[in-house]
Amino acid sequence: MRKLIYILFLVFGCQNNSIAEDKNLYKADWDFMFNPNSFKQDFSKYDQLTSTICCQLSYLAYYSPSDIKYAEAEFNKYFPNTIIKIKYLDEKDTGTELIFFGTKNFVIVAFRGTEISKIKDLVTDAKYFSYRTKKVFRDNWKNIPPGHGGFRTAIKKTCDAGILDSLNIFMTELGINDADKQSIPIYTTGHSLGAGLAVMFIEPLKYEPYHFNYSGTYAFCPPLMISSLVQDKAEVDQFKKENAKLIHNIVHYRDYVTRAGKNHKSVLEHVGHYYRICLNQDIVKNNSLAIRFDKARRFKVLKYHTITNVLRYIQYAKNDNVLLEKRTEAECLCDEDTNQKYSKKLVPIESVAPID
Repeated sequence: MRKLIYILFLVFGCQNNSIAEDKNLYKADWDFMFNPNSFKQDFSKYDQLTSTICCQLSYLAYYSPSDIKYAEAEFNKYFPNTIIKIKYLDEKDTGTELIFFGTKNFVIVAFRGTEISKIKDLVTDAKYFSYRTKKVFRDNWKNIPPGHGGFRTAIKKTCDAGILDSLNIFMTELGINDADKQSIPIYTTGHSLGAGLAVMFIEPLKYEPYHFNYSGTYAFCPPLMISSLVQDKAEVDQFKKENAKLIHNIVHYRDYVTRAGKNHKSVLEHVGHYYRICLNQDIVKNNSLAIRFDKARRFKVLKYHTITNVLRYIQYAKNDNVLLEKRTEAECLCDEDTNQKYSKKLVPIESVAPID
């Protein structure tokens, strides 16, 4: 039953719209949401404009190849002084879909989240038990960290299908010389299932034969994904040491997907910085990852997992870099603070250590 609830929540995050009519994308303020010159390449700190661009690309990844091609043409019309390329890819075996978005200065790999019409997506979501790679097979798995079995398998098969080769060709099409490819920053992003894949793809990017320059991740509404088992601690700690400072997780505190399956027996966790969207839509950086809801409330909060809501909240003026940095965890209003009816049902269930 718990697995079914988990899959349904992931499915609810999918988008299916006409791009030319979509006010969240095509009718958006592109100077704010897509301007390549606004993209901050340093991911050591949260940046509102960069987060917005990554969220928009995660949203764009839900569209059809023809819509994505249409968006590429529109972007180049709107930003005539910057060559922008977008490439759609589909790994048939697992149904993993993604887009490359790039200029001569950086490339973003955005993974699509779950689509209800694709059974393979549901299979990927359902394999949420933790898996690890034996040392003898680590080269074949390109150092993908221990964690969510479905996400690991999807990335492994996507790599086997040639995603790294495709990325190398894409960079050539952008006019990037082979000698410069290892210095061009590569970022990953995604929503829901796509967020899990974005994190799992970090190590393969850095692996042979290309040794790409992984430079950061924005994960929107990410499920639990990295192993928390004792036997995996050394490998996971190394993954965190190398990458955690560059990973930013953004969730709504009511979103069940981000903590589905989390209890005292949980074998999965998040990694990186954590930002919680509160009751009043303030975004707060904190170490408290989730609150437990009673079962009756889980289906009352489905909307908080949708990418459109997250996209709206992160753009608010009150969530700019300065105000977010000043805001304290105590200022985050949630149901446990304002609604006594549920106060006994909402308790912390996960926390992470601060990242130095």
